[in-house]
Amino acid sequence: MAVYKRFNGKRIKPNDPNWEHGTWVVEFSLRGLYVKEAIPEARIKRQAEQVETNLRQAIFDNKYNRASGTTRVSEFIDNVFLKWARESKRSWKDDEQRAIPLKEFFRGRTLRDITPMLIEKYKFERLKTPTKFERERTPATVNRELQVLSRVLSMAYENGVIDSNPMSRVRRLREPLPRERYLTSEEEERLIKALTPYGEHLQALVILGLETGLRLGELLSVCWQDIDFERRSVYVEKTKTGRPRTVPLSARSITTLKPLRQGAPDAEQVFHHTRTGRKRRQMIVCFTSALEEAKVTNFHFHDLRRTFATRLRAAGVHQMDIMTLLGHTTLKVTLGYARATQQRLVEAIDALSNGRVLEFAPSARQVREK
Repeated sequence: MAVYKRFNGKRIKPNDPNWEHGTWVVEFSLRGLYVKEAIPEARIKRQAEQVETNLRQAIFDNKYNRASGTTRVSEFIDNVFLKWARESKRSWKDDEQRAIPLKEFFRGRTLRDITPMLIEKYKFERLKTPTKFERERTPATVNRELQVLSRVLSMAYENGVIDSNPMSRVRRLREPLPRERYLTSEEEERLIKALTPYGEHLQALVILGLETGLRLGELLSVCWQDIDFERRSVYVEKTKTGRPRTVPLSARSITTLKPLRQGAPDAEQVFHHTRTGRKRRQMIVCFTSALEEAKVTNFHFHDLRRTFATRLRAAGVHQMDIMTLLGHTTLKVTLGYARATQQRLVEAIDALSNGRVLEFAPSARQVREK
């Protein structure tokens, strides 16, 4: 078998002083193909010989792809995946950040080197690594990184670089159940009052979040030309899913928005920092301070969206309509937002005491037995 060790570009023998530091190499010719690949993962000769056997079998099965053995994971991410992401995704910056630990862990490895066991190792080692703020890393964070890795490997498979996607045999980490936090009427009253010192724009931002269910990014991107006061609606062009939608405005929303116009041009954003005096990060800091002052605990800005959906459900709005208003693409996601309130559950139980009896037609067997 054409298996040997190499150190600093030179072939070495077992008696060489650098033998332990050398790298196993597989080199042979078969069916007109010349194969020469370094196997840095091999620790003993038998492991390198097993790789050679697998390569020969792949050639016989017409499955050998030289590119998979020479293309580095980091190179494919930079030259193929991220290039595609920048041109195709609005969230490409998130992919860039999530790709950093992937490139670090798989540094020097080729696409062929990635196995389900290696991905499992990354998954659990990454989970044990604290964040830059020395906090515990969540399973959701690791799963988002695994999603990037899965897409990278899918692209490699679709382009014929690898024969299969090893991520298909790896389970994601179990994530906590979706948050069920929503704002009660009493909490809302305290929060709106606590927001008063921070100006009418921040107060309006929270009210619109409660009344429209728009995401923070969607609210901040809305311009005055997107608001139709006559038809009581707002057109949201920049959405998370990339699908624009029109959301009706409640009477409270209209009352909140009109005083903010103040002769602003149509193309100006409703919550532009020149009007609010604060950029996105500063507004969230003020929002957090108001929550503390109002004694509203365990609450995030995105929970305004959950509150909106939960109140719609409590009002008896159909789930499909809630899904449309939230801009979700599947009902499953919507159900994670529109929670059943305790009052509605109590009313459902009280319905049992109304004396209503459900009568069913007897089956054919019951008729015969009579």
